[in-house]
Amino acid sequence: MFVVSFNEDNTIRMIGAPNQILPPIKEAIKKHWNLISGMGYTQHYDSWQLILDGQPFRPHGKDTVQLRMMLLQLLATIKARGYRLETGFSKNTDVDGCRFARGGCVDIIFENVASSRSKYVDDKEGSFAAAFLL
Repeated sequence: MFVVSFNEDNTIRMIGAPNQILPPIKEAIKKHWNLISGMGYTQHYDSWQLILDGQPFRPHGKDTVQLRMMLLQLLATIKARGYRLETGFSKNTDVDGCRFARGGCVDIIFENVASSRSKYVDDKEGSFAAAFLL
């Protein structure tokens, strides 16, 4: 099991992800969004993170579509490696962001393979995380 979290306006963090899945995740993201930094290890969180150009988690106009395509690619890449989405945690005070997390790509792509234990939890911290099981 590992967690992918979307933090602040532009950071994707992979917590507990196996090393072999990190390069395909990075390539999936790069297909749809520019990176400011390469993938870097953060010891404090025991995680790997990518910092993206701009503010992808506060999209406007065509960036909204581009963000959704990036998330679709990310989730498809993870699923292709044998993982399934277990739980999504929406932690966002932005109404649009909250709606997207609950009814957007994550919900639709995985509605047939998600565990019956899957749930969404709001705690108003301003990020989104998803847990994956092999």
